[in-house]
Amino acid sequence: MRIGTLSLLLAGLLVVLVSAPATVLAAPGPDQATKKKARDHFTKGGEHYARERYTQAIAEFQKAYTFWKNPRILLNIAICYSEMNNAVQAVIYLRRALKTADAEQLVKLKKKIPAGLEARPGQVADLEIVMPDGSAEIYINGELAGRSPVQRVVAAGDVRVVVKLDGKVKVEKTVTLEAGEKKTFSLEKWPGTTPSGGGVSWRTRLKRLAKLPVLYVGVAALVTLVGTAVLIGTGVRTEKIQDDFYATPTLETRDQGIRYRTATNVMIGITVTAGVAAGVLALFTDWTRLPWKKEKQSATRILPTVGPGGVGFSATGRF
Repeated sequence: MRIGTLSLLLAGLLVVLVSAPATVLAAPGPDQATKKKARDHFTKGGEHYARERYTQAIAEFQKAYTFWKNPRILLNIAICYSEMNNAVQAVIYLRRALKTADAEQLVKLKKKIPAGLEARPGQVADLEIVMPDGSAEIYINGELAGRSPVQRVVAAGDVRVVVKLDGKVKVEKTVTLEAGEKKTFSLEKWPGTTPSGGGVSWRTRLKRLAKLPVLYVGVAALVTLVGTAVLIGTGVRTEKIQDDFYATPTLETRDQGIRYRTATNVMIGITVTAGVAAGVLALFTDWTRLPWKKEKQSATRILPTVGPGGVGFSATGRF
């Protein structure tokens, strides 16, 4: 349903608002002067909507609703958000409209829901968070959602949940939701320590691989190719020196062979270490939450080490 049909819908709703008797609205309804103010804002909202100025239309509809608590106005706000492709807000206002409507209004509202808006609930997810203490503050994607328990409509995908009690972080978790899914995250008691990994599932980690920066992939591939090329070169040279030594044994070829064999072993260690480090970083780094983002991340470092036991690597930081 596009502009023409929706404009007719808005016009029809306006006619109903203007001509509907007081008995249609939940008693007690507003007086005539208050209704007039609501109609004025509603009319302006319809004009903005017809010109695809959805943000201005929403503002006018919200003003109209402050004067007249009519669920039809909430439906219009939901339609505007749907046209803006904001599925979360569209579903929130659609549910408010259906919840606040009386039996007669509910039947009429359901007939007026356009197909595009009707499909929005299947594009979002529902998340409920229940903590052991009702005074716990719950933050969803960095915004305060309220105190436990909290129910929110969220966009499908990874949702960052932070729970604070008395100003201290008690829980940090990334919850992954599919479109149309309803999920409850609850705790019967507080964890003994604050989780360091954020509860990230392996499915989430694998999904992050699709968000690898092109620069990171390019550098990792280049380093791997260079290391492999050098390794092949030193290996071939080592084999040749060994053949020369067997053909004509000399101290010079022996020492040269030892040096190249050592270099080959070192290159094997470096190449393997670089490959493992690149894989670990790719799998355990949240590429949607990089250091220059709003939330500061702990540094993750993977460094090669050389010791009596051979070549290896060490990893420090937060995964």
